[in-house]
Amino acid sequence: MSMTQKLFRKASFVIITAALFCSSIQGQTVSLQNITTVPGSEVLMPLNFTGMNNVGAVSLWIIYDPVVLEFVDIANLISEAQGTLANSLTYGGYTVVGLSWLAPGQQGVDFPDGKFLDIRFNFTNGSSDLIFHADCEIVDWELNPITPDYTNGKVAPLTGATMSVWTGTGEWSDPVHWSNGVPGVNTQAVIADGAVDIQSGANCNDLIVQPNVTARVYPGFFLSVFDTLEIHGTFEILSDATGTGSFIHSGVQLLNGTVNLQRFLSGDGSLAHLVSSPVDNATAGVFSGCTVERFSETNQQWILSGTGDPMNPGSGFRIFSPTDNTYSFSGLINSGDLPVSGLTYTAGGGAFPPGFNLVGNPFPSAINWNLGDWIRNNINGSIYCWDGIRFVSWNGEIGCLYDGIVPAMQGFFVQASSGNPQLTIPDNSRIHDNQPYYKAEKEVENLLVLTFGDGIGTPDKSFVQFKSISAAGFDNQFDAHKLPGDGNEPEIYTFTSGQEPLSINVFPAPALQDTSIPLGYNVNQAGDYTITREQFTIYGRPIYLKDFETGDTINLKSDSVYTFYSYPGNFDSRFRICFFVPIASAGEQIIPEGNVYYYDRMLHVILPETTSNLEVSVIDLNGRTLYRNRFQGSNHLDIPLEGYSGLAIVRLAGESAAMSRKVLIYGK
Repeated sequence: MSMTQKLFRKASFVIITAALFCSSIQGQTVSLQNITTVPGSEVLMPLNFTGMNNVGAVSLWIIYDPVVLEFVDIANLISEAQGTLANSLTYGGYTVVGLSWLAPGQQGVDFPDGKFLDIRFNFTNGSSDLIFHADCEIVDWELNPITPDYTNGKVAPLTGATMSVWTGTGEWSDPVHWSNGVPGVNTQAVIADGAVDIQSGANCNDLIVQPNVTARVYPGFFLSVFDTLEIHGTFEILSDATGTGSFIHSGVQLLNGTVNLQRFLSGDGSLAHLVSSPVDNATAGVFSGCTVERFSETNQQWILSGTGDPMNPGSGFRIFSPTDNTYSFSGLINSGDLPVSGLTYTAGGGAFPPGFNLVGNPFPSAINWNLGDWIRNNINGSIYCWDGIRFVSWNGEIGCLYDGIVPAMQGFFVQASSGNPQLTIPDNSRIHDNQPYYKAEKEVENLLVLTFGDGIGTPDKSFVQFKSISAAGFDNQFDAHKLPGDGNEPEIYTFTSGQEPLSINVFPAPALQDTSIPLGYNVNQAGDYTITREQFTIYGRPIYLKDFETGDTINLKSDSVYTFYSYPGNFDSRFRICFFVPIASAGEQIIPEGNVYYYDRMLHVILPETTSNLEVSVIDLNGRTLYRNRFQGSNHLDIPLEGYSGLAIVRLAGESAAMSRKVLIYGK
């Protein structure tokens, strides 16, 4: 008898309450470790078990700081740990790694003492505790709670000595050139002779660059200085076609030498770049020989800037460089919370919707739209960056601007929703991030992502999502407009009910009503084009793409690619995406393969066809029945389980068949 069957049999005959005893054996432990490492590195955090025998199920929640650590996956599972599920999610107000495991056979599992698995993180910088949440739950094969001692862990940067002096020429991480070891977060780093090249992740408390010496941060690498920055020689943040170095500083600046913060721009006079100044006193003269423009929201026009015009911190500018070139900012480096001045809202519109203001990242490091204490009064929830071809958007959860990361010194658009808009870019939104825009997307519930292209250039993307709390029409907090690109690459978009083109379209989908949305595109030359279903997490509804020109209807669940021929132009009525309500099937009742998942404080049970007289029950690891009901002529059941957290079993049962699923509930 399987563990799942055993759970159900026990639930059918008894109500398990306080009569269960706790299996607490001396020496039973679940532990993490304390790890110190170099910023920018990968961390494998071991999860260790001791004395864990006859285990039936495991449900662990490990709290961590997502600013410091980026969860990647789990690795190096021992054979007994195969089948472990791992997710990064929000639980009880915390960001956690959720781990769940259920005994696969017909008895409990004895785990060997030592490592259960590794949790893989990318370590950015700073320090993060890893804390076992109080709701962690482990039971033995008889469903008795196991109560081990939990030991938390921590990931932190190397602390280093109080002071270390550099002499010679080489790379920062080479200990040969340091008098007292490679600096850490507590170190006063003194560059006394030669030159230091930072081609790794680097930290120090103070950085002192003496006269006639140089410190350089190379593209793709970063430096954090937590207190005093004292420059008597030369300090440079380098930039080239591969990217730009990253620098975060939080203390006093004493700049008696030369500071160069570089920004590389490719160009032939026709390529646009959106740029923002990382220093407090720059003028458009930094970009001598370039065309420098600012955007006027009031009259929807680009206005030419003279060489003496200020580039105020937090303002964005459009730059056309006549050649590939590297430009340098010099001056007091921006830090601290920075209010953006001059934002406006003007009714009407033009090439851009009303309220679009070009602002900019004022720091020589990336910022994250999702992190920190942003002040956004009368500002919509989406942002828009230019990637050299088209605008990419982010609404806080989905979009092509992955995780809302705006690169160092990058201009971007925000949209005011009404008069007196206010925006403050916070100091604590700064992160070191040297990754490209297009990373692998995280899985998001109720999402359809379509890509569109000709197989030659960079494809465009359209995002469609169901969200119960969104509004019909254009939703200020979730939707993102489709802004015009350079006209040379294919573009795809959907429409609101008011025919506004969107790059991100989030809307409430009626549970028992067919829904369809127009899908538009534009191309500049005749040829074959392809629409590809890239991501798909909308379950329980047949979804089709209808081509009204050819008469084709494509099932997007089974057919992920559709290729068609198109002439040049804008085509706003050729396609529709159709989400249909399932049609009841006749004949003998079976239990169809369905989807069970927890999202938005609800457990969703969705079947691909309408079913009646089918019982659904939810049972926890103690055998308690948390919920029981029947499908009544529906394929979709939403179950509120906000008060429960942990691993649960969902059972669907008919007269002669049954199906079971395990799912993580994080309702607290």
